[in-house]
Order: sequence, then C-alpha cells, then structure tokens
Amino acid sequence: MADRRPNNRDEPEPDNRRRRRGEQEPAFQADVQQQQQQQQQRELPIPVPSEADLSYADLLLSEAMDPVHEVFNPNLIPAVWEPQHAILWDHNGQALEDPNDPGGPPPIALVAASMNPGQAYAFLPTREPIELNHAPGWGQVRFAVVYPHHDSDPPNVFRAPDPHLGEPNYVAIKILNKAVVDRELSRGGRENPYKEICRYQELGDNVHVIRCEAMEDSERLYIITPRCRSFVDVVFGRQQTGLAPVTVHAYVLQLLRILVYLQQHDIHHRDLSPDNLFLLPNGQLVLVDFAMSLRIPRNTKTGRRALIRDQGNFGTPAWMAPEILLRLPFDGVGADLWCVTHIIYNLMVNDILFHRAWHADWSYRFFVLAGGLTNEGMNEQAIEVLQEIQQRGDARVQNDIVNRAQWHLAFPPVVRTLFRHLLQNAPHERWTLGQVLRSDYVVNGPE
Repeated sequence: MADRRPNNRDEPEPDNRRRRRGEQEPAFQADVQQQQQQQQQRELPIPVPSEADLSYADLLLSEAMDPVHEVFNPNLIPAVWEPQHAILWDHNGQALEDPNDPGGPPPIALVAASMNPGQAYAFLPTREPIELNHAPGWGQVRFAVVYPHHDSDPPNVFRAPDPHLGEPNYVAIKILNKAVVDRELSRGGRENPYKEICRYQELGDNVHVIRCEAMEDSERLYIITPRCRSFVDVVFGRQQTGLAPVTVHAYVLQLLRILVYLQQHDIHHRDLSPDNLFLLPNGQLVLVDFAMSLRIPRNTKTGRRALIRDQGNFGTPAWMAPEILLRLPFDGVGADLWCVTHIIYNLMVNDILFHRAWHADWSYRFFVLAGGLTNEGMNEQAIEVLQEIQQRGDARVQNDIVNRAQWHLAFPPVVRTLFRHLLQNAPHERWTLGQVLRSDYVVNGPE
C-alpha cells in the first residue's frame, strides 16, 4: 500500500523503514567500514603502519631537512683484555689440570671489569680474524665462545661449556682501535661505531635488528653480537640459480618487516645491502651495521616525516637509490625500500640487476630507464639502447642484456607488477611502502 503521509523531506525517515529496505544509519555505515578495514589489516601478512602511504610527492610539499642531530654516548661496560684475575674451570666446576693445554678450552681473552654481566669470552683458535678496512688499523672481527659464570662459584671464576649439553654459545666480537676511530671521526668519517652501538641498544631485538653487548677499555671498543651466518654466504654462496619462489617470498616478508620497524623508529639505514643482513641460528633475518644510519627528520608544522637533504654519496653503489647518487633530497623510507627491491631481484635471479643506478650503466638504462625489465616486448626506448650498445661494438654487454631480458619473461605477473611499480627512476613514480605491503605478491605469494 502506498504511503499517504505528507511528503515532508525535512522529516527523517523512521529507523524501521530503513531497516526494511536494508539501509544503514550513517554512523553504523562508518562502523562497518572501520571493521572492514580492520579485518583487511588483520589479513595482511604485515600490518600497514601509519605514514607507510606517504609518497615522495606528498613529502615534496614540505621543505627538505637535515637529519636529526644526535649525540652518541652508548652504554659501554668497562672491560679487561686478557684478564689475569679471571679463572677458568671445567664444566663440572673443577680446576683445569693444565690451563695452557692446547687441546683444552681456549683461555679467557675478555671479561667485564666488574664481572657483570657474568660471562667471559675466549677466542676460537680455529677461526681466523677478519680485518676491517675502513681505515688502516681500524680493527678486526674475532669469533669467540662464551664462558658462563655460575652463582655458586667465586665471582672471578667461569666455566667451560658442557659438551654434553649441545653446541656452546658462540659470538662475534668486533674489536676497534679507539684512537683510529676517533681520528677518523674528527676528519669527518661517516663510519661511526658509537652510533652503531646506540642504534643496537635502541633497536636491537634479534627479530629485526641484531642485539649487542658493548664494552671498552682504554684502547679498544668491543661490539659483541650473537653468532650469525652471513646472508650472502647462505643464500648466494651455493646457489647457481635463483631460490625457490616460496623461499624468496619468505625472505621478502622478513625484509619488509625490518623496513616497517625502521620506519616506526624514524631510522634510515643508508647501507641496506645483502652484506648487512645476517641469519640467526633460528633462521631469523636481522639487520646489522648502522654506523652510517640517519634519524629521519619530522616537519614541525605537519608532524610528518620530511625529505632528507643531500648527505653525500656514501654507501654501496649497487644498492643506492638514484636520487641519492644524484645528490637530490630523498625519502629515508623510500631509499631503503629501493635497496630492498634490488635485494628481491637479487634473490630471484642470484645476480644484481645493475651496478649503479644511473644513465652510464647499460643495464640500468635498459632495464629501468627504458622499462626493459617488465615489458613483455621490446619498446622503442629499449630497442634504442640495444642499438647504441651495438654501435659501440660491445657484444658481451648486448648478449648479457638480451639473455637476461629473455629470462625475465618467466617472472610471474605479480612479480612483474611489483618491479614495474618499484624500479622507477623517478621517486615520485614509485609505490609507497604501504602499497607494497598491500600488493598481490606480498599478500598472496609468488604465484
């Protein structure tokens, strides 16, 4: 039956009539939309944090800024090198018959001056030191076994690990010459171990960033981290071809979780490359080496993160975003995302896509500037690049590019889409971190 009431448009329609028609109150609609968004967020492998959708174009609306000025005074435990007062017992709590027996446990090399924390370190005679080449005499990495202290023992006594209880606790100790470090920093050196220690003490959780213990004596700094395996050695050392797609996807998720963690703490790593990724014994991927990292500034008016003014071309060239190489203002989050994108490619094909993100690199010109990585056929720009290479008579480069272009055709559509939106020379044309986290590849996997 028709409604014969006066047609008063200012009178709100009764709630029961809305319900009969299946309509919802505006407030209820907003609640439903919020619930849907929350449900979508829960279904994502990695929840999208606030500011993850800020694009380079958004950040260009405000003036670029210098990184946040920081003073680095890490918490350093006083240490004793080759302590004469520390005593080593066997795992049963008995004095060693011959502490100098070359077949026995190695002697204590390092301990906290206060004996707190309650453990000592002994260098492994079977592992050669790794020299660090940031400057002559900078330092080295030594590998050590941990000797724990038992509460029932005297405070200066430590025990060798029990061989029946599984593998001992091993660590890596970065030993740095303080005089050399301080000299290089006074000359404007970018490699700042005091910054690195502060970052570990702020961020280290052994889930995204490695944890460390930091000690010092009058001559040396000691940065002690858990035993890890080099990501490069594990992933690339024995691989003749790319990893299985499901394995790559698992690593990509771990890399993106690290990026989200850095963004939430306003940290730009600056040197995010495979060399600075390590695997803990439990398989967890962690990021190391924050000695060149920067704290991302925030715009005082908007409260949002800001672009960072040019800071120079320090870093590893193959993993540096083009805007950094061109010394333009850059987004700290976006620049780290560029590095991760190149790492993803590296994982898939066991090779890097280019050596440097600029015009003089033929691979970069073909695959990125000319779009040769994601186009199924040769476009005009890509053909022009190949013709120019041919005119220069460099058949090796031409054959390498053509062969790789053919290999790229095997990429699944979701992978091609990811690279097409991330490997753009212009930063304002790239996907944001939020768009990557919502992408088909990240959410649904490689197939």
